[in-house]
Amino acid sequence: MKDNFKPGIVTPILVLVVFVLIVSVNFIPQFKSLGVSENPYIFAIVVNVLAYALPTAFYCILRGRKLMPSMRFRFPKFTSLLYIFHTTVFIVCGVALLSVLGYKMAPEAFSGTSITSNASFAMSGGFFNEIYIIFAFAVIPAFAEEILFRGVVLTEYEKNGVILASVMSALMFAMSHFSLPRLPVYIFSGLVLSAAVFATRSLITAIAIHAVNNIVVIYSERFILKIIDRENESTVLLLVILGVILIISGMLSCFEARRLYSGYAETSEAIDRKALKRDGIFMRLAGNFASPTFLALVIIFILFTVVIK
Repeated sequence: MKDNFKPGIVTPILVLVVFVLIVSVNFIPQFKSLGVSENPYIFAIVVNVLAYALPTAFYCILRGRKLMPSMRFRFPKFTSLLYIFHTTVFIVCGVALLSVLGYKMAPEAFSGTSITSNASFAMSGGFFNEIYIIFAFAVIPAFAEEILFRGVVLTEYEKNGVILASVMSALMFAMSHFSLPRLPVYIFSGLVLSAAVFATRSLITAIAIHAVNNIVVIYSERFILKIIDRENESTVLLLVILGVILIISGMLSCFEARRLYSGYAETSEAIDRKALKRDGIFMRLAGNFASPTFLALVIIFILFTVVIK
């Protein structure tokens, strides 16, 4: 039986609910009482459970068998390990370089939206505090966000093409962080994580890479930005090293992805390629960008990041 579900209309509604809940946390007094300065661990966990996990779980229940089997919630194969390693290095270096660019363009705005600023209060608080930081600010957010954006959103849009699915997932993921200076960072991350899901056929791959990147950002970003502030030989050396590693890891990641794809059976693809070819990627992108529900996401993002903040 053909599934007439229209992801371009319905799926953004789920993300719209997530956006509203995230914004609400910043204005409702009951949520502010759980503020970062008082109990940051609980605050971070509550936000991820309330804003991400619950709406996603409810949506998955509604969609049921038409969605769950296609979400690739499985461990990657052993043959994917080299790809995962190279891709992790690639995303870490790419995020670092884009963070430098964002910091140079808007230092105060960029620093104010860092997860490091939320976690730095306890970085010298002992071993268990470090464990709490990793779980509250790296692992749990990675799990909640990937289930939504690379699990649900990517899967729902996939029947319209891998490229469109990756772009829509990355854009929604980036906007959900409500940060203009970091928008390129999150778009880049979203695209790489989408590619990782398709290459390894595993959502857990994206969760793991995302968590590792979060950990690296928490413990390295402040030092990288300090080096950038010096504007001397060490700054140039850092940028050159990151750039070289980015290029090498990107090439190796592409090579491993090609090797993985060569091992997959083409008949396993569940996409109507004739329809995709007829419509064209740009027409499909335009159609989904013009969706009223997606435009509502863009409006909320602009209002919150430009007008309200």
